[in-house]
This record gives sequence, C-alpha cells and structure tokens, in this order.
Amino acid sequence: MQRVSTSFYQRNKEADKQVPINCRITFLGRRLDISTGIKISPNLFDSSKGIVKGKSIQAFQANTRIDQFRNQINGILIRYDQDGKELTFDMLKNELTGKSLQANSLFSAFRMFCKNISKKIGKGYADATLEKYLLTMRHLESFVANKYSTTEFGLNELNYTFISGFEGYLLANKNGSVSSVNKHTQRLKAIIKFAIQNEWIEKDPFIRHSPLKEKSNEIVFLDTEELAIVESKEFPIERLGRIRDFFIFCCYTGLAFQEVLNLSTENITRDFEGDLQITYRRQKTGKNIVVPLLPKAIEILEKYKADPGTSGTNKILPVPSNVKFNAYLKEIADICGINKNLTVHVARKTFATTVLLTNDVPIETVSELLGHYSIKLTQKVYGKIVNRKVKEDMTRLKRRLETS
Repeated sequence: MQRVSTSFYQRNKEADKQVPINCRITFLGRRLDISTGIKISPNLFDSSKGIVKGKSIQAFQANTRIDQFRNQINGILIRYDQDGKELTFDMLKNELTGKSLQANSLFSAFRMFCKNISKKIGKGYADATLEKYLLTMRHLESFVANKYSTTEFGLNELNYTFISGFEGYLLANKNGSVSSVNKHTQRLKAIIKFAIQNEWIEKDPFIRHSPLKEKSNEIVFLDTEELAIVESKEFPIERLGRIRDFFIFCCYTGLAFQEVLNLSTENITRDFEGDLQITYRRQKTGKNIVVPLLPKAIEILEKYKADPGTSGTNKILPVPSNVKFNAYLKEIADICGINKNLTVHVARKTFATTVLLTNDVPIETVSELLGHYSIKLTQKVYGKIVNRKVKEDMTRLKRRLETS
C-alpha cells in the first residue's frame, strides 16, 4: 500500500485568538495543506503530537475531527489498494477537497452531505444537526470496521441486510433505544436519498425497510402535588437547590436542555403590554417561539441575576452539563420521595401537562408554546392527557347537573 505522511499545525499564532488547525499531507514527493475546519487557542494545541490538550468537550470534538481526518486519508489509501488501483497525488487531493466524489464510497457521500450542512448552519440548520449526522457516521464507521474489517463501504453494496445489521449493532453494542436507532437509520436514509439525487447509487436499499416498532410509553411528568413538593423542598446541599431551581424554571417555560443552556439576555424581551417573555428559535424545528414568563420563572431569573456562574457572559442561568443535570435530578427525586425517572425533559412534559393543559390552556396554544412543527404532533403526544381532562370536566359537570 502507498505511504502518506500527515502532520497537523497552526499558522499565525496569536494568544488571544482562535487559530485554525491545518493538515499537511506529503504524498509521492508533493505536499498538500488542507484546513481541518477546527479553530482552537494556540496554547491548547500540542504541535509535536498533533492533538488538542485537555479533557474539555471542545478538545474531545477537535481530536475526534483530527482522528477522522487521519482515518479519511487512510481509508482512501486502503480502498485504492483493495481495488488494485494506483492513487495519484491529484486524485488524493480531489478526494480530500470534495472535488471528486467517488460514486462507490458511502463515507465520501456522508462527508459531502455533512459539508453541505456545515455551509447552511444558521440558515435553516443548527450546529446540533451536524453533530447528530457526524455521530451517525462514527457509528457507521465503527459498524463497518467491526462487521466488514474495512474503513470504507461501497454505496452500491448497501442492501437490506446492511441496514438491519447496523440496527442490530446499535441495539447490542451502543445500548441504543429503538427511538435512537430509528433516528440513526433516518439519517443514513437521508444520505442514500442524497446519493440517489446525485446518481451515485443504482438502487435504493431502503425500499423494503421499515423503522423498528417503538413501544408506546406513557408520558412522564410531575403532577400538581409532586411539582409543589419539589418547589418547596429545602435542600441541605447547595448544588441540589440550584438544579431544582433550573428544573422548575423549565417546568414553567417548557424549555429543553439545550435551550435553557443557551438562554441569554437577548432572549428576554417585553411584549406590547410590557410583560416579560422569552423569544428564541427552536433548534429542533427552526421555529420562532415566544413564551410569556410566568411569576415562578421570573422569580428564578431574579434569583440568579448576579450569579458568579454567569459572570462575564450574557448567559442567564449557570446550567451544568446535561449529564450532571440529570444525575442531580435523580438525587432530588429520591429526597422528595418521587418514584419517577426525573430528567430535564420531564420538566418540558410537566409544563405542557400540569402547568398548561391542567389549567385549561387550549392544545393549540400548548403546541405553539412547545414549538411543535404541527399540532398533530402535540395531539399525538398529549392526546391521552386531553382526553382524561375532558373526562374529568364532564364528570364534574354531570355532578353539578345532578345536584341542581
């Protein structure tokens, strides 16, 4: 197999700026410099090892991208060697810059698709969307390496067996839920559609495929009594009290984790009557949302207005990582005697059910406040709650009529 030399470096090093990391590739006596798309502070980059130092999320993501870059180069060399083809410098350059996409390469198609998404971030796509596709690609690379002992896979080799094998791999090796597995296969299906549109694939491997059936789970939320218990509980440990406050804030605003994490002073505005409200754009649906602030939510905002955790930023609440948030919520549930799997997402469900629907807010309004792309989704998720509420209302009416 032909040999290639790769190294990673930074140019124009200025301590107060984020500097791009480039990859220098030497192949057949010629040199090619390509941007990896990563920007990092120079003091965090170890040029001798070609890695980003530290254990932060930023360092992890950057090193993952560097590893992907190395694997991409090695994958091209292996593919040409297995096919018995000679790889020239210009062919390698075209592969890496996306100017020549091999019609038989699954991961080349995947990378091209992700490159297109990266150009549209902020224009209908969010960073989180790209991250989800990159995660699916990493799972696919792991599956292909595990199952087929290779770093590439032909587009025209994809079939029903490959797809079902990928689903089984995610369920068994990645502890994936049926819901998460279906999302990964949906993203793979989007890549196949992209390849079909570009005439890189002869047949659709998804033609006989159906998503895995998901169990119809009951909605987990706090009822009025449970919500009151969590609100009024005194916690001896400060971190639990803070997490409780952030959770309650979500219960009265319906914000998902990423939304409350990114909430800034710019998101707090006033309506035409001068009342406070949250205005933001949902990452998941791209929909502009306006949520009037209820008294309990305002109380929490006031409490953390000058918190050291948000000092020097425009962030409103010093929210920790999703993992810590949910871990601490489990402690809170135990202390409060609530036998439910308490997560950040439960707060959003509580907002929709206990705070809104139970207080006779119409489901159309609930759908708008949650930022659902369609009221049909709201009805599908919360239909049972609405039906139960109607039943309770009619029972009370029946008793009043019988009494009168």
